[in-house]
Formats: sequence, structure tokens, C-alpha cells
Amino acid sequence: MGKTSDMIVAKLEELGIACRKSVHEPIYTVEAGLEIAGKLDAMPCKCLLLRSRKKEYYMVLLPGNKRLSSKELSECIGCSHLSFASEKELDELLHAKPGAVSPLGLLFDTNNQIQLLIDKEVAESDYFVCHPNDNTCSLRIKTSDMLETYLPAIGKKYLSII
Repeated sequence: MGKTSDMIVAKLEELGIACRKSVHEPIYTVEAGLEIAGKLDAMPCKCLLLRSRKKEYYMVLLPGNKRLSSKELSECIGCSHLSFASEKELDELLHAKPGAVSPLGLLFDTNNQIQLLIDKEVAESDYFVCHPNDNTCSLRIKTSDMLETYLPAIGKKYLSII
């Protein structure tokens, strides 16, 4: 793991958030993530960073097997056009690379530019799996710890969607 992921894990420890860690080969597909989540007995998630034409940023956390309807999401948040954030934006805002985007990376969104949108199914799950900004590691985290401890500690709110 690298410096960024170490900072994230240190923040989780500081907050008393327990997590189960799985170190593995880099994963780039939802299918590989589903397998790891199965081993960790938690909901597999995919995390996307999207942007509007006005450079409004949205992080979307979805179940790993759910397809994103950009039209439905756009209507939900009142935004006409969404596209994926660039590699440069991922690095600048989250200190992440493609394939390693994580809600834990919101720790680095110090200017509060990103709105977190969490699929209702994820928000209602007991546990979910995400990366600590490193796709060679997956963490199983209690969803309530993320929503009630981590996000408030880093000054983030979320909107439950879909």
C-alpha cells in the first residue's frame, strides 16, 4: 500500500473503525471485486467520480452489480449532463487513480468540492467493501461506521439515491 492508503487506514484507526483487510492483485473489473466481496462477506461496491459541465463533482457509490443510469441520476440531482472525471481530477481531488476511487478518498477533498451520492441498497447494507485508494487492497467496513462516524469526522454529508 502507498502513502495515501496508509493515511486513510490511519484515519480509520484514529476513529476506532474496525475493518477487515484483503490484500490482492490489482483489480480492474467489477467481477474481480464481486469475488473479493464474497470472500469478505460484504456488499461489493463500485465508486465513480462524475462531473457536470459546470465542474460540479459527484461521487456515486453503487452495488457492484448495479448499472448506473446517468439519465436517472441526472434527474435525481437536477443536473443535465454528467461525465467521468479525468485522471487529473481524480488525482487532484482524491489522490486516486482510475480503478481505485473510494469514498474513503473523500478525506482528501479538503475544499469540499464533491457531493457523495450513495445508492439506497448500499446505505441499507450491514457491510460494504471498498478500496483505501489502492486497488491492491479491499476493506470490509460496517456501513453504519462509514455513515455515522467516518463521513461526519471528515466533514462530509451524503445523499441517499435511487
